[in-house]
Amino acid sequence: MMYVISTFLLFYSGMVFSAGSDFFNVEKVGCFNDGKCFIGITPESDETACPNNSQVRFSIENLGANPQYSAALTAFSTGQRVKISINDQCIDGYPSFDWLYVTK
Repeated sequence: MMYVISTFLLFYSGMVFSAGSDFFNVEKVGCFNDGKCFIGITPESDETACPNNSQVRFSIENLGANPQYSAALTAFSTGQRVKISINDQCIDGYPSFDWLYVTK
């Protein structure tokens, strides 16, 4: 019985969250005075349940945030794309992300 319940929860947990990863162009990069940072992306993400999907947001205080900000800024200034693993943890209505990397 416990196996059936575990299988059910595992199967349906992926349906509750719509997060995933995709490739994006970086249109803008910046931070607000409160430490929240943003990366403007195109095309808009369809990988999230957050209401606004033209940006991803994160706190500059997070572990790894400075290298992620630097990578996004590099992609913006060189015209390269980024692959971002977007999650459904909304910050001011915009999705956050687990990781990103710059690619050609």
